[in-house]
Amino acid sequence: AGGGSPPATSCPAACSCSNQASRVICTRRELAEVPASIPVNTRYLNLQENGIQVIRTDTFKHLRHLEILQLSKNLVRKIEVGAFNGLPSLNTLELFDNRLTTVPTQAFEYLSKLR
Repeated sequence: AGGGSPPATSCPAACSCSNQASRVICTRRELAEVPASIPVNTRYLNLQENGIQVIRTDTFKHLRHLEILQLSKNLVRKIEVGAFNGLPSLNTLELFDNRLTTVPTQAFEYLSKLR
């Protein structure tokens, strides 16, 4: 057995997926954190209306194709530096209705497509 887990291709248990898992919807699932097994080919990820409090470094780093990330209406109070590492395709990031007071400037480094 190897060290790391293989890249996820199936849908996380708490979510529903469509279009061969390129759209992952995890709204209103009482999630305390971002599910670990989001498929690598995900382009659209909706995590709205959960209880997520911290976005940790490298949480999404395997999601190279992710274009839209919705984290609104959570309890996010902290975004760690590097939280959005590895998201070269991300163009839309929604964070409204959270508990953020400050966000480290470096959190958005390397998001060259972000609008």
